Amino acid sequence: MARFDAISAVTAALGGLLDTAAVADNEEISVNAVTPAGLVANLQGGTRTLGLWLYAVAPNAQRRAMRPPQTEGQPRRLPGTAVDLHYMLIARAGDALAQQRLLGWGIRVLEDNPSLPAAVLNNGAFDGCFRDDESVQLTLETLTPAEENDIWQVAQAARLPAAPYLARMVVLDSRRTMPDAPAVTERELLVTS
Repeated sequence: MARFDAISAVTAALGGLLDTAAVADNEEISVNAVTPAGLVANLQGGTRTLGLWLYAVAPNAQRRAMRPPQTEGQPRRLPGTAVDLHYMLIARAGDALAQQRLLGWGIRVLEDNPSLPAAVLNNGAFDGCFRDDESVQLTLETLTPAEENDIWQVAQAARLPAAPYLARMVVLDSRRTMPDAPAVTERELLVTS
């Protein structure tokens, strides 16, 4: 279970993964977390960018509340909240073929890394955000044309080549402690006839 900044840690980890792959593949690609306003900004000539747009956060359907592990000497905490992060991986370049090539490269990098371990998630400013045994699963998501249209309406930008991704089971720890109640030592059952 991760701290409240786990959402930004996942975004940074995805960006770092793509940056590292670009260096390894000798690709000149700029990777950025973007907002809808950033999608309408003009590109400088010859620039190739991959944008990571977090367009939705939803409760995880399988596990809404998760109990943090009990640690000796630490107070019990309220359950964590499990969320799924919905991203658009957006390719921007000078022409259509360059955009499509860039998007294909980005999809391949993310598909080669379907699980983000804590070592990747805790990189840089997010050191200690996730426990060592935690990971986040990453999958290419399927959207209906109507869902995709709604997303681009929010962006108020020309539709760009993009691939939707889902980062599953990001658990946000609660910082509130639970009062310690005395252990139950006796139970009394009443039987009525």
